Amino acid sequence: MDCCQSARRAGRLTFGVVGLDPAPFRIGGQVDARNNTGDLTRFVNEFAEYTGFACPPSSDPALRAACDFVDGIAGRTGVLDTILFQPTGASQLVVGFAALPGALGRAMTDVLGVHSGRARPRSSVLIAGGGELAACAIAAAVQHGYSHITVASDQPGLAMSAAHRMGVDIDVVKLSRLHRPAVDLLINTIEEPIDAEPAAVCDMTGAWEGCGEPYVCAADITAHQRQDQIRVLTGKNPQLEHVRAAI
Repeated sequence: MDCCQSARRAGRLTFGVVGLDPAPFRIGGQVDARNNTGDLTRFVNEFAEYTGFACPPSSDPALRAACDFVDGIAGRTGVLDTILFQPTGASQLVVGFAALPGALGRAMTDVLGVHSGRARPRSSVLIAGGGELAACAIAAAVQHGYSHITVASDQPGLAMSAAHRMGVDIDVVKLSRLHRPAVDLLINTIEEPIDAEPAAVCDMTGAWEGCGEPYVCAADITAHQRQDQIRVLTGKNPQLEHVRAAI
C-alpha cells in the first residue's frame, strides 16, 4: 500500500486536485494536490483510493475513454473537469463530469437574471475563443436562451464539435474579421479583449475587468465551479461565499 492509499484509508485525504489552486477545494476536505497536467489519465489509477479528482477543463479523448460513464453535459460539450470514483460492490465506476457549464450558467443568472437570453426576441451572444471554455460557454448560452450564437476564433474546432453534439446552429468568424459588432452578451474565454461592443460581459479570464456593468467576473464563475466540484467529490454543500473567499 503506497502513502496515498494509507492516507486515504486513515481518513486524512479525500480527493485529488490536479493543476488547480487547492485552496478552495480544502473547504471540502484534505486534498492531494498535483501540478502536472500533462497526462490526466494516470490520475485515474494514482487517485483510485480517493473519491475522485478535479482538473482543468479537458477535451482529451484518452480521459473520456478512461471513464466508464460520462455525465450528460460532459458528453455534449466534450469537456471533463471532475472525475468521480463511484463504488459498486468490490469495484468502482469511473464517472466523468463537467461542472463548468452549469457553474457558468449560474454565475450569469446571479448578474443577468434567469434565462437572460429570452429578454429579447433575437438575443445575440458572442463567444471569444474556440476551445474547452468556449464549448462550455455554448452550453451556458443555450441554457439562458440566447437565439443567435457566434464563436469568434481562429481555431474553433472544439466549440463547433460541441455545438454539433448539442444540435445548436452557430456562426463562426475569425478574430481578425471582427468589426466591432454590437451584441447583447460577450462570453470571453481568451486572455485579451476583442474588438466588440457588448451590452454585458461574462469574463472567464479577467481580460475585460473594469469594463463596467453588467459584468460577470471570472472569480464568481470559478466559485460556482469549485462549489459543484466539491459537491460531486464529497457530497458536501459548501456555502458559495466561503468558496469565493478562498479563491
